Amino acid sequence: MSCTDINECLNNNGGCDEVATCTNNEGAAPSCECPFGYNGDGLTCTDIDECAVDNGSCDRNANCENQPGGDPICTCLDGYEGDGFVCFDVDECAVNNGECDTNATCANNEGAPPTCTCNDFYLGDGQSCELVALNTVDYCRIQFPATEELEIDELFDAYMRLFEAGLTDLSPAVDVDPRVLVEFAYGPVGTAFNNAANVSWIGANPTPGYDGNVVNEANNDEYFAEVQLDTLGSYDFAFRASVDMGQSWTYCDVDGAGSDLSTPPNYGYSADQNGQVTVVCPSDQVLIDGQCIDPFSEAEARSFIQVNCAGCHTRYPWYPDFPDNMINVSNGSYDYVEPGNYEQSYMWMKITGAPGIAGGRMPPGRTLPSSQVNRFAAWIAKLPVTP
Repeated sequence: MSCTDINECLNNNGGCDEVATCTNNEGAAPSCECPFGYNGDGLTCTDIDECAVDNGSCDRNANCENQPGGDPICTCLDGYEGDGFVCFDVDECAVNNGECDTNATCANNEGAPPTCTCNDFYLGDGQSCELVALNTVDYCRIQFPATEELEIDELFDAYMRLFEAGLTDLSPAVDVDPRVLVEFAYGPVGTAFNNAANVSWIGANPTPGYDGNVVNEANNDEYFAEVQLDTLGSYDFAFRASVDMGQSWTYCDVDGAGSDLSTPPNYGYSADQNGQVTVVCPSDQVLIDGQCIDPFSEAEARSFIQVNCAGCHTRYPWYPDFPDNMINVSNGSYDYVEPGNYEQSYMWMKITGAPGIAGGRMPPGRTLPSSQVNRFAAWIAKLPVTP
């Protein structure tokens, strides 16, 4: 009698997973082994998703598609080219200007469509650009202030109004349009801004929510510029406006300018109609030798005189009665301290060694620091002047 081995692998893959390899073992249970690309004990096999780790070795700009039991498929993303394992950005701008208009600038965006921007003086979405026609502003003027005095480093706001038929008229707010540009500049007194090469123009902004109906100028839009002047002195300022994206400019003064001469008053731009601003020292300081000086307090002034001048003129005893006996008190030629006028105050003239003052400089043989002398002068200048 003989016995024949049963090959269990012939029936239902020997109980192994359908993707596993079944190996018959004579007189024993078969062996099950998962193939490459799978994990498991052979009875159960699970596909390994290679894409879950390091994008399946595909390029970071590629799509990884898992293949059961095999290597993944790597495909470069839109905007890139390559074999999937290495992908390079496609510069769409290098071919036909990236489908932008011929009057547009194409900017490549890695892995994305390019950005098309119309060139200066052209208007559109970048894929279609049209030249903006030359156009003179109908009317503009400096609204306010015509003249202004402000402290150094104080913010200065200047406003202008602009009318252009079809762009600014009959709107309840400022019509922001890319064709409209408004700029502001300031310079030395007498500057002709329409022919000045040494001034810097800065952009002016539309006033948010401005409604010309409120001031009976329904067709006008308002723009403003904010600057900070850090140098003492007097300056002229003006606006300029363009309604053709800067191809041409109309210069705006206090009494108005533009092509609509039927809008009174309107005499065209004139430098003698510039706005004017004067920058002065803060109210608690005094202008001395071109600088804003903090004055001495009364106690500081008393100490300054005591240290530097006491005993110099014993026949004019003043200590400790300074300043009462010195203010508006004359020595026959000058007041020792003349409120509001340090240059005519005898004490200041002695300290600075002013020409023509008898007796020489105080204190003898020394020149005091200008910082102290200027603070003393500022104190005199700030003293109230009595009739």
